[in-house]
Amino acid sequence: MNTVFSANRGYYLCPDAEEPFDSGSLYTNGFDQLEPTDDELMAELSDREKPANESARARKKREKLQHKQRRQRKSPRSEWSIVHELCSGDDKVLKFHEITVYREDILNLRDDEWLNDNNLAFIYEYITRVHIEPTLRRRIRFANQKMIETSIILLMPAFTFLLAHHPEPTQLRGVLPPIEKAKFVFMPLNDNEDLGVAEGGYHWSLVVLSVEDRLAMVYDSMESANEQETKQLVSKIEQYYGFRFRIITDLHPPQQSNGSDCGISVAGFTAILVARLLKAEDKHKINMSMENVSFSALDARLFVLKCIKRLRDETEAR
Repeated sequence: MNTVFSANRGYYLCPDAEEPFDSGSLYTNGFDQLEPTDDELMAELSDREKPANESARARKKREKLQHKQRRQRKSPRSEWSIVHELCSGDDKVLKFHEITVYREDILNLRDDEWLNDNNLAFIYEYITRVHIEPTLRRRIRFANQKMIETSIILLMPAFTFLLAHHPEPTQLRGVLPPIEKAKFVFMPLNDNEDLGVAEGGYHWSLVVLSVEDRLAMVYDSMESANEQETKQLVSKIEQYYGFRFRIITDLHPPQQSNGSDCGISVAGFTAILVARLLKAEDKHKINMSMENVSFSALDARLFVLKCIKRLRDETEAR
């Protein structure tokens, strides 16, 4: 992939860019890769949180509190206790921007349960609102709102399904988000073939478009289970864009050990790859391979549960 990042231009093609840095082996739940570094946290502090004439003692006290807050966000907590707490009230658990999370969605996040469209829709909305847009706003100089919103688009599962099965994909311009203006598009792909069933199918995989490179990168936690579905989707993508995409199947994505972790794997893979895009070094190629990555599906499920719990608590505290 020859698309690189620059603080002045955002993402653009640069065939002679330097090779990516070796990231080594990684054990992750995916979402921890999106956590900002201490330097980034400092850069994002408001003037109220970081006084201009702050004393060394006050700075240390503030940094210690921030470190404690980050550890609390990462501290282990029983999956079952969070599920019980979130499901003890109304059927509607959380409204987060455009996505409503229901009790059923919480139950799907238990170990060995299958994620549905709404689970992935919430995760994609969360990554977009909490990580992609704020990070690009900070990193790209002179970026307008349209550039922030279209550089990296996480397409909702319903839109991916619509594109994969629509007889005339070009008619979807204005219906889909403006993916024709995006640099990268993440598409969660389901093998559902029954157009009468909104949330059917048996397996999720991930297709990532690098539009400038005209690449469709495929990540599947069950070898090539969605190979035919991927070819069908890419065919529709080519009709939509009006040019060809080369399919590259990643040979190293972590493989699920059961029949139910495909959805959370798509969510975790998305988080890992989005983090690499957001933290890309200026004018260096971006490593989009999952080689040497070990993924904990259970930790990823727990993260999402804790995230929903935190967001709900913050909403109720207002």
